[in-house]
Amino acid sequence: MTRAEYIRKTQYNRRKKRILRVVKRFAVGLGCLVLTFLVCCGCIFVWDTFWGKEEGGGNGSLAANAAQNSGTVLGIHTNQEGAEGLTGGQDTVHDGLTGGAQSKGEEEEPLDEPKEPTVVVDAGHGGNDGGTYSGKIIEKDITLAVAKKMQKLLEEQDINVIMTRETDEYMDLEERTQVSNENDADLFISVHCNYYEGGSEVKGIECYYAEDDEISKEVAEVIMKNIDEISGLRNRGAKEEDYFVTEFNDAPAVLVEMGFLSNPTECKNLADSDYQQSLAKELVEGILQSLKMLTEVR
Repeated sequence: MTRAEYIRKTQYNRRKKRILRVVKRFAVGLGCLVLTFLVCCGCIFVWDTFWGKEEGGGNGSLAANAAQNSGTVLGIHTNQEGAEGLTGGQDTVHDGLTGGAQSKGEEEEPLDEPKEPTVVVDAGHGGNDGGTYSGKIIEKDITLAVAKKMQKLLEEQDINVIMTRETDEYMDLEERTQVSNENDADLFISVHCNYYEGGSEVKGIECYYAEDDEISKEVAEVIMKNIDEISGLRNRGAKEEDYFVTEFNDAPAVLVEMGFLSNPTECKNLADSDYQQSLAKELVEGILQSLKMLTEVR
C-alpha cells in the first residue's frame, strides 16, 4: 500500500466512524421523541376514555381539543382562520427562499485557488553540532549554504519553502521532523555531507529514504537522476536507511549526502560557492519533478 493510499484509507475510516456516531445519536434521539409522543397519546386516550365525557362530553373532550389545537398549530384547520394562517406561512417561506437565493447570487465567492506546494529544506547539523569536517571546512556551514541556495531557487518557482534553520543554531532531530509535520509539508529534504574513515578514495552523492516507504523511494530516485548532469560527481544512487527525519515524517522525506569531506576533491568542491549553486540547482530540479509526480499520485 502506498503512502497516498494509506492516508486516503485512514481518512475514510475516520469519516465513517464520525458518521456512524452521528447516525447512532440521531436514532437514539428520534426513538426517545417517538416514545414520549406515544406515552402522551396514551395518557390522553386514557383520560378521555374515563373522565373526558364527564367533564366536557363529546366535542369538549381532551382528545378532541388536543386534535383541534394541534390542527391550529400546524396550520391544517379547515376554517377560514386556519387557511389564512397556512397561506401566510407559505408566503413567508417563499419570500425567505427567494431572498436567500438572491443573496447567495450577490455574495457568491470565487473558487479557491490551488494551494502552493510546501517543501521543508533541512540544513543538517548546526550550533554545537558541527557534523563532520576536514580542516576548517565544516559540514554545518556547507549544508546551510546549499539549503539557502535551494530556498531561493524554489521560491522563484512559486514553492512555499520552510527552512528548519536559517542560522547557525542547534536543532534536534525531533524538532526538525516536527517542522515538517506541523506545516503539512508536501516534501521534506535534508542535506548533509559524508565522511569515510577508511580512506580518501571514496566519493560521490547518495540519497536515503525510509524502509518500506515506496513514495519516498520514488522521490529519492527522481532526485538522483538529475545529479548525473554535474560533471565529475559520482552518483551512488538511492538507498534505504531509517534516519529519524525520514522514518518519522508524515511527508515523503529524503536525506541527501552531497559528498565526502574525506575526499580532497569533493571537500574542495563542496566549499566552493559556484559548486554549491550547481548542486542546489540539480537538487531543486529533482524536487520539482518529484512534486509533479506526487501530485499525480494523490
